[in-house]
Amino acid sequence: MKKSTDRSPSEDTLAPSFGIAHIGLCATIAALIFILLVFGIEGAAIVAGCFAAIFAAVVAWNLAHHRSFRASLKRAYLHTFGIWQWFSGW
Repeated sequence: MKKSTDRSPSEDTLAPSFGIAHIGLCATIAALIFILLVFGIEGAAIVAGCFAAIFAAVVAWNLAHHRSFRASLKRAYLHTFGIWQWFSGW
């Protein structure tokens, strides 16, 4: 049986980290500011709403799988904003 600490190289590569998630949050905010300036408040609200919906869905999924609220928020942050690593190549 595989231990919880044993991870494959692909899991290490694909797993988001807090550093990447922080960069992803900054990139998201910068993109929202750009969208706000180009398309107005409606466009920025749509994009921000999409990110909020993803965040809420990940929190709900983790809570449904009996994780603590704090762990659910941590995973939601990592998976919502850590996805930027796939686009940046970090």
